[in-house]
Amino acid sequence: MPKRKQKIEPWHLREERKRKKHTVSVRKRYLICTEGKTEAIYFGHYRSSTGPLVMALDKSDHKVSLVKKTIEERDVRIQAGEFDQEIDEAWVVLDRDANPLNKVDKAHFNRALELAKINNIHVAYSNDAFELWFLLHYQDLWAATHRDQLCKILSMHRNEKYEKALDLYKEIKSLRSVALKRASKLLKSDQSPADCNPSTTIHILIEKLISEPGYREED
Repeated sequence: MPKRKQKIEPWHLREERKRKKHTVSVRKRYLICTEGKTEAIYFGHYRSSTGPLVMALDKSDHKVSLVKKTIEERDVRIQAGEFDQEIDEAWVVLDRDANPLNKVDKAHFNRALELAKINNIHVAYSNDAFELWFLLHYQDLWAATHRDQLCKILSMHRNEKYEKALDLYKEIKSLRSVALKRASKLLKSDQSPADCNPSTTIHILIEKLISEPGYREED
């Protein structure tokens, strides 16, 4: 019986198969250090079994001190082989928290942004507070608004009192796409972050997370 002729695989298909076999899927890490529990709870919902590896840590600190803690956390993870400077990203989530009675308040905020930039730490800030990001799910906001007022307006939209450390993720996630657009419209290139109230860059971090390969909503 004649031998069956062996089918020869085209070289380009063979090379492609080898490449896929030896390619390791890398899940990008996002180290997110926050100044409070509210933010850490919210970003914790962006963890998933696929897509980026999200580590949301409440550092319970503010501005310059928070940035320093983020640098320290990142460097410890680098030494432990749990953070790749060429691939992964470290973020700090902080508020402007303007205080008219504190004359160095603005300088402190600007110093935090400068220190983060020097040390390759990304910043997701809110002026005046993180609750601005929540509020943008419900409405546009153009007038300068103090953090206490932001909470009051949020309570009106929810028909229930808003309090710190409240987990609003599931309640507002269906409105996220419109909040992303509203936040983007608020950013003004001709004003510094410290002076631009209301403004936020929270949406920039969120857009990066949800656009990562393999990301899927799990909560």
